[in-house]
Amino acid sequence: MTRSQIKLISLSCLGGMLEFYDFVIFALFAQYFGQAFFPTNDPIANLINTYAVFAVGYLGRPLGSVIFGHLGDRYGRKYAFTFSAFMMAISTFLMGCLPTYQQMGLTASVLLIVLRIMQGISFGGEAGGATVFIFEHMPYQKRGLGIGLIFAAIGLGNVLGSFIGYILTHLLDEKALLHWGWRIPFLIGFILSIVAYFIRRNTLETPEFVALQVTQKCRFPIATLLRSHLPQVLTSISLTAITGAAFALLMYLPNYLTLASSLTFNRTFSNNLIAFLMVSLFTAIFGYLSDFIGRKTLTIAGSILMILLSYYLFQLIFFSQQLLLFNCCLALLAAIVNGCYCCSIAEQFETRIRYTGIALSLNVGITLFAGMTPLASILLFKLTHHLSAPAFFLVACSIINLIGGLVMKDTRKKETFMLATHTLPEN
Repeated sequence: MTRSQIKLISLSCLGGMLEFYDFVIFALFAQYFGQAFFPTNDPIANLINTYAVFAVGYLGRPLGSVIFGHLGDRYGRKYAFTFSAFMMAISTFLMGCLPTYQQMGLTASVLLIVLRIMQGISFGGEAGGATVFIFEHMPYQKRGLGIGLIFAAIGLGNVLGSFIGYILTHLLDEKALLHWGWRIPFLIGFILSIVAYFIRRNTLETPEFVALQVTQKCRFPIATLLRSHLPQVLTSISLTAITGAAFALLMYLPNYLTLASSLTFNRTFSNNLIAFLMVSLFTAIFGYLSDFIGRKTLTIAGSILMILLSYYLFQLIFFSQQLLLFNCCLALLAAIVNGCYCCSIAEQFETRIRYTGIALSLNVGITLFAGMTPLASILLFKLTHHLSAPAFFLVACSIINLIGGLVMKDTRKKETFMLATHTLPEN
């Protein structure tokens, strides 16, 4: 890659990592949120309430995709991409300063939900913005690598969150974490989001958007998308299933395992840190491989492997106490799809509606699959008392992902991509 391409990817990676950190720390510290904002005598009910708010945050993402998709397709990728970082910074700061249930009663719980929705709206423009930004800056034969690196960096946001959780659980006792320690990650996140905001202000608009004539731009991109490209939207939504479910599972695993087994919260945090590092590494590798092997092939292979191995992976935890091996295997399987699915989605849409198409597909899919994973898993556990209950939901998501992989067009060849997106080759 050229020096300018490397610089562009580096800045986008850093911004994506910092943004995703802000969104995931809620899941990582759900145990303390439950006690601070939804206090009950039943720890399972406590987590159910907290993960319901976790899911509500994801409900803001489709709305964010419409808002930021419109801004991105009408006024520029850079404008929408930068504004989402600013909105995330404000909502994260306010969440870190929020009074608890003991201080404000039900009002505190309602305000938490409102701020979580604000986070969801701002993040609705994040992953789609990162994808379209790099996709339109990179040459065709390197787009898999470029987007793979972006999503590897987004995975590092999980690493950063897990690392801070690991440090805090080492330095602070349970009482301190419950009373004020849970605020620290959010205040750190506010600082990081401001950094991401200024990073994005210094980037350049994409060449494809600059080349788009005023008459070619859609007045209402969402209307054009749903009217003319609904099959591509449905296919793209299905391609998010494994990534959404697997990432959500890794994020909330520390809380689930401390509830369902004798494992300590600190130990699960340290294992999560290693797992997210593996996800990031292999996401970049499989993104690179997708430029040669083909994104359709990797999607189908990753889906089949996840279907066959999900249940047996959970046996590593509860029957062999191999938590680290479980995390590493799940991370590897998730990375196969995570490295190529966003590039696959971007290839389904033409330039004038690409931001809206990517953002809507990603966020509706992630809302369905990631947003419901913690809640569905804990409810399945409560209903069945089966320790491997989350595996059932993961298998269902993998089947949906496989269907999407079978239906999607193989756009590995440039001429196929041009036909699928109705765009003219670059000079």
